[in-house]
Amino acid sequence: MKKLPEKEQNESGIICWMRFLGAKSRKEFEKMAKEDFYIDEAYEMLKHMSADEKKRLEYEAREKAWMKY
Repeated sequence: MKKLPEKEQNESGIICWMRFLGAKSRKEFEKMAKEDFYIDEAYEMLKHMSADEKKRLEYEAREKAWMKY
């Protein structure tokens, strides 16, 4: 955080997403999801993908195909 300009050191935008991506526990994810609509959508997608192994594997295959394209 020290490398960011003072005015950019807040909980909006990219900083919020960085905290979400770096979360270590389910409680952290849930807390952030309650505070931001888009993070809530991302968290719901994350839960959905990780709940069903078949769906997760399908998702990964689509991502790999898209990356190759």
